[in-house]
Amino acid sequence: MSCIVEAGCDCPHAFWLIWGCLTDCVIGPRADANSIGWATDAMHRASSEWLSVAEADHSTVTAYLDRWVYDECGYASPRSN
Repeated sequence: MSCIVEAGCDCPHAFWLIWGCLTDCVIGPRADANSIGWATDAMHRASSEWLSVAEADHSTVTAYLDRWVYDECGYASPRSN
């Protein structure tokens, strides 16, 4: 999966990865005292940030998705290979 502009943006897949990660940290297999607090805060940040970029240009949306998928949720970036 890549949200890199040159490769095209698979936005539904990116959202699935982001919200799957965050949900797993609250009620799933990765849930513990530390992750619940982090994920709850991250859910609020991700949703409020999305409201400010949802109507933006493609590069802004891609940057948001890349940051949340790779930096915040920690999935391996295709750029690091």
